[in-house]
Amino acid sequence: MMFLRVFRQDLKRAIFSKAFLFSVLGLVVVFGISSFPEVMRMKENGSSQTVAQIFELIFDGSMLEVLGMGLLALFPYAAQYAVDVEERAVPFWIIRCGVRVYSISKYVVGILSSMAAIMLALLLYGAALLPFVSLTPVEITFFSGNANSSLWESGNFFLYYVFVFLEHGIQTAFYAGLCGLTAALIPNRLAALSAPTVFYLLVLMWLSYLNIPSPWKLNFWVAWSVPVGSPELTLLLRFLVIGGLCAAMGAGTAALVKRRVLND
Repeated sequence: MMFLRVFRQDLKRAIFSKAFLFSVLGLVVVFGISSFPEVMRMKENGSSQTVAQIFELIFDGSMLEVLGMGLLALFPYAAQYAVDVEERAVPFWIIRCGVRVYSISKYVVGILSSMAAIMLALLLYGAALLPFVSLTPVEITFFSGNANSSLWESGNFFLYYVFVFLEHGIQTAFYAGLCGLTAALIPNRLAALSAPTVFYLLVLMWLSYLNIPSPWKLNFWVAWSVPVGSPELTLLLRFLVIGGLCAAMGAGTAALVKRRVLND
């Protein structure tokens, strides 16, 4: 099948690339900047701590979190259409696989590579923390609103980390989808990569001040970690909401690429 062949080729180009390595290592550095000083301070004070607590420090809504999820994680492939336009490579691919296959493959791989980058970076940073903090057995108090804390409290430590990885991977998918849509609208690499950060600062922060129920705010799904019932239900709803948004942005991306190709 043509789509699977192109998809595998795009996925290989995204994962086995210098951009993916830069993305993962950059994310690890950002995670360290945002949390490692606190790790050392707590260690000097003799406080018990876990990797789970450090992950909470990383995703605290700061600009470093935005830099990680909204920029560095997108480097591997999220803006690839803009790159192809700049390098005049679009006709080469269109002739071989058609507009629809080309645009959908680029868009999906952009999302998957961004998700893989942030989850791999979390795994590497968590492993690097093990000489300084515990992985599981410490009794801790989570920040209010942690969607997955009940898993930890019931002793499902491994499942807690799986849910944390999936939660932030799914949230990153939204920013990657937005980057792909922007690349189709404005085929400029810098514009596409910066769009999610601008969107966060101008739209998501504004929405956070609106006096409406939290689940109706986009922040609730793409930036916050707030429970809606059980952790399983929260993760499922997050997947459905962000998956729906990514599907809509993907349809828009394919339409914009097709229009641009026909006009050219």
